[in-house]
Amino acid sequence: MTSGGLIDTLTAYTQSRLNAWGREILGGGTWLGMPKVNILHAARYAPTRGTPTGISDECWMTELIVAEVQLEAEDSAVVLRACYTGRGRWSEERRRRAEKLLGRPLSRRKFFALHDDGFQRVRDFFEFMLKSEAA
Repeated sequence: MTSGGLIDTLTAYTQSRLNAWGREILGGGTWLGMPKVNILHAARYAPTRGTPTGISDECWMTELIVAEVQLEAEDSAVVLRACYTGRGRWSEERRRRAEKLLGRPLSRRKFFALHDDGFQRVRDFFEFMLKSEAA
């Protein structure tokens, strides 16, 4: 992920997209006919309901990617949702939010390992998209 202590461009892009996704979700309004704060409960239906109104195309694409991650690694996707759509300190409030969503406690180590796994899966998806466009 890093080379000589520098974060590569794709990692920075992934971080930027996840941050923007989280900010937009927290921005209020509605999504899938319900308040955006309920996205954590509605996300499993995202791919089947079409493009929602009130969110950007980039946010929607990121949501679809996280929904895809959720099919393969549900715990990692839940932690991503808690991290990027949550408020407060990562190791405290956002970890507690992830624990609530998962219904079980997480050590800090496990929480950050799940975040890193989910982040890498999203990054890999962006890398695949970039390579597909270049071909």
